[in-house]
Amino acid sequence: MASGARVTGVDELNSTLKALAAKASGQQLKTAVHAGGVVIETPAKAKAPVRRGNLRRSIHTESKATGAHSAESRTGTNVEYGPHVEFGTSRQRAQPYLRPAYDENKGQAVAEIADVLKELTTP
Repeated sequence: MASGARVTGVDELNSTLKALAAKASGQQLKTAVHAGGVVIETPAKAKAPVRRGNLRRSIHTESKATGAHSAESRTGTNVEYGPHVEFGTSRQRAQPYLRPAYDENKGQAVAEIADVLKELTTP
């Protein structure tokens, strides 16, 4: 990993997102955060180990408006063994698929949210 790396533009991006969110309805925000979640979902499916394909097929994104100007999105799986695959057990090594997908694509997800919000809130 490179040391001394700098990320620029984060403050400007946060300002833009806050301004867009203030203009957006809960439903518009739901649409935008869902689009960001799908950016994580797609690589998570590709990274999930496959025995029968149940885990891969179960990975999905759920989004909901939580208020007039707020929304949340969750990407994950509802199969009971999903956490065992991600984190491992005393008998099984970890095979992470969700966290790497998030770490590698979070910037793209935020950019997608911003793009969708701009599209939905621009007259």
